[in-house]
This record gives sequence, structure tokens and C-alpha cells, in this order.
Amino acid sequence: MQRIAAILLLLLALTTLGACPRGGTTSGGAAGTAGAQGSAATQTPQPWRVQYPPEALNYLLASLQHPTEPGYPPLGPAWLVVAQLPDLEYGTPGAAAPELRKLIEEQVRQAKGNPPPELACAWLSCQHKAADRFIALQLNAGKPEYSIALRYTWLPAMLAAMEPKKFTAPVAQAVLNSIDRWGPDQTNLPTFHEMMKGLAEHSDETVRLRAIGCLLALGQASDEQRQYLKETLREGKPELLPAACEAVRFSRDKSFADALVPLVANTKLGDDGAASNTTAAQLFGSNALAFLGDSQAAMMRTRLLGAADPLVRWQARLGELLNGIPKPWYDALEAKGITDRNMWVTLQTPGAAGVALLHTYELAAANPDASLRLQAAQQLNRSPDYASNPLGVKLMLQLVSDKEAVVREACWYTCARQSRGRGAQWDTLAAQADSTVADKTQDPLVRLAAACCLLKWAELPLAEASAAIAADASGKGA
Repeated sequence: MQRIAAILLLLLALTTLGACPRGGTTSGGAAGTAGAQGSAATQTPQPWRVQYPPEALNYLLASLQHPTEPGYPPLGPAWLVVAQLPDLEYGTPGAAAPELRKLIEEQVRQAKGNPPPELACAWLSCQHKAADRFIALQLNAGKPEYSIALRYTWLPAMLAAMEPKKFTAPVAQAVLNSIDRWGPDQTNLPTFHEMMKGLAEHSDETVRLRAIGCLLALGQASDEQRQYLKETLREGKPELLPAACEAVRFSRDKSFADALVPLVANTKLGDDGAASNTTAAQLFGSNALAFLGDSQAAMMRTRLLGAADPLVRWQARLGELLNGIPKPWYDALEAKGITDRNMWVTLQTPGAAGVALLHTYELAAANPDASLRLQAAQQLNRSPDYASNPLGVKLMLQLVSDKEAVVREACWYTCARQSRGRGAQWDTLAAQADSTVADKTQDPLVRLAAACCLLKWAELPLAEASAAIAADASGKGA
């Protein structure tokens, strides 16, 4: 019973907000008005602006206008596609940006100033100044469902209006759960730093610990915060260990290996699957050790490869694979098979990604079990390296043609998150997306996902778009 409870705790800790907008909306929303209807081809864009594929854009517009009619998806997923497009107010709007913006703004008005989370995300792409204030207020008011917006945008103005130290614990945890989607990069580093500083002073200890992990990853944690995290690991309080281990995993700070080793030192060794009485501390500790490159962590992983608990073994194998030693992983995969549950639990860990895992996804994509093919489709969105690898692109081509609609949909959203490459495989993917959008026999959610892919691929690269916007603002553009 103790091990079952520990596994449930681990699964709960590894659960993050999904990236695929399948299904409906979390609350009601109004359909578009006739005044917003029109064809994408009727607009005359500025020369620097993106030319969205008309078929894909018109299907998105029709989905927003006719969500209850056959052949179209619910509003929620359509709103989330709009949220993924370039900023329609300040960014790189395409030919039909005025139509989309007018339609979304009308739906916000019909929601009487209280749009559901998915519509609020779409609103961000159309009218930042109002939408960012609205979302900040919702989070400040203790509504964690609005943290979904942080998956699609990074707005310093919105975050500046938030009060992280005063967030309710559910809101703070929801924001932290989104971290692998909108984590720090060179453009948002200062804002991210300020927000994590606020969360690191939160009244909830688990929130504080997770935020410290983020500050460590940024190289901004204080000596006091580092010491607090180490002491928490050494004290081993069950209610705090999951958050403390997650902080180390996210930071990948090898200086914490010495604090993790005692947690797993007494892990029972023996035949794989033997009774082990594994504790939560051992499960969470072995999970964090997988992400550290320190020699001390490597020595402990070598020992844990002989653990009696199969989940601990898989976590040690993942650590070896992530650190350039894939043999233990693939030896076990050959022996256990692609259906091994403990392997898939291990792969749910945020950050578990790398080209060395592609053969695992290849085996899953070829399996008759649709749930495994779905796992492969979803896992392929975790690293941009997959899109530059021939096997990764081959798998995407295979899965967008899967017999199950849910697999096809998930894979089109995976493709949308990847930058389109060059070559015959990518040309074939683009042609398949075109035909999927046009195919009225396809599930509407699959058509919408393929449309999202085409619309995302039409974006200008960030540097090119920024230069074009600057030229346009200075009067040098068209």
C-alpha cells in the first residue's frame, strides 16, 4: 500500500497542463456574428505580413462562427488555436487578422466582460491591454483555470499586474505547472525572475520550494534559499519532499546530489519486480537524480539500476539515457516491451526528452494499442530536436495518418509546435495538412488541429517579424 500511495503521489506531481486543446470549453461562450464573416482571401495584407493559407484560415473562422453545426469543432479548441497565432494587434497579423480580431472581440462582448479561459486566451492575441489586465485580475482573485493563458503568451505587463505572493495556493501551483511551456528565455528572463521571486516568498511551503527551483535554474537563488532547499531534503518531511525534489529536477543543479543521495541510499536492491517497500522519498529522490550530471548522481544511478522496484529502475535508466548512456534503457525496453507501465510513468516527467528516446516512440507508434500511439504523438512535441531528426519527422508523418482521430489530432498539434523544416518529408506533411483541412469526412477536431499547424507554419521567424514590425512602425514598411 505504501508503494501504491507513493506512485500516486509521483504521478500527481508529474501532472502538468496539457498542450492539446481537444474537447470543449470550460464554460459557455457566444458564437460569432454575421458581421464578422468573410473570406480570408478578401483582405489586402501589408507586404511584410504573414499570408495565412486561406483554406486553413477560413476553416478557423467558420469554426468560430458555427460551433454547433456539423463539421465544426466546439468553441474552446478553436479559441485556443487563435491564442497560438501571432499577436493580431502588435505582432504579425495575416491577411484575415481584422476578421479574426472583430470576431473574438464580439464574442468577448457577448460574454459580458467575463470570458471563459479559452476565450480570454484568444483575446490576448487581439487586444492585449484589456486581456492582460483581465487575466491578471482573475489569477489575483484565485481562479487557477486562467493560468492556461500562460501557455500561449508571455506578457510583462500582465505579469506586472499580478501579485504572486498573494496568489492562492491552487493558482500558484497552476502557474508553476505551466513552467515547462513558458519557462525562461532571453526575452522574458527579467519578468520571469521577478515573478519567481514573489512566489519564493509565498506562504505555502511547496510553492516556495518549487519557485526556488526556478530561481536556481536562472542562477538567481540566494544562499539562504539554497540552504533552505537542502535542509528540506535532509529533513525528509513527506509533505514537502515532492516539491523539494521537483525543485532540484527543474534546476538540474548538481550541487544538490549530496542531499538527494541519502534519500535513496537504502533503496532495496534485488530482482526486478521483487517486493521492495519503496518509500515516497526513494521514488522522488531517484526521479530528481535522473536529471543531474554530477558524478555522485551517476554512481547512485548505477546502483539504482539494480533496485527491486521497477519504477526506480526505469528512473535510473532514464538518467543514464539523458546523460549519454542509453544502453540500460534499451536493454530493458527489449526485455520488458513497449507496453511497460513503469516506463511510461517515467516518461511523464517534465524534461524527459531527447533524440535518444526516438526509437522508443517509434516502437510505440507501431503498436496496435492506440493509447501508446497517442503517447508517442504527444511526447514528440517535447523537443525541437525531434523536428530536425529524420526519424522524428518520419514518426510525425506516420501519426498524422493514424486510424484513430485522437492520435491524428494530437500529432497535428505536435507538428504545430515545431518549426517547419525543409525537404520532401516536410513538403509531404504540409500537403497532408492541406488535404486534412479540406476533407469533410475527417473529425472536426482533427481538421482544426491541421489548420492550426498550417497557420503556425505560416508565421514569420521571430527575428524577421520583429524587424518587419519595427520598419512598419517607423514608416519604412509598406
